[in-house]
Amino acid sequence: MCGTSIIKNRKSLYTITLLFSVFFILISTPWDFGFTFFADRLMAWYIYYILGFALTIYVMWAFVRALVILTSHERHHIKGCNGQ
Repeated sequence: MCGTSIIKNRKSLYTITLLFSVFFILISTPWDFGFTFFADRLMAWYIYYILGFALTIYVMWAFVRALVILTSHERHHIKGCNGQ
């Protein structure tokens, strides 16, 4: 079937986005510095992680969604569904 998406529903899109976001938050955590180089207060770290995670969710959702659109268009072209 031409034009079908790799990701079939929103639940799988959100799951992939959440997994990528958790991964990127974990690799961006400054483990070497003992959480002291940015702020001395624990509340600042909570704000840092909450805002960072929200931004990561949005960016990863947009990236994965764009990737799905691009790959679906490429498959559409390769399969010859464009009338050629």
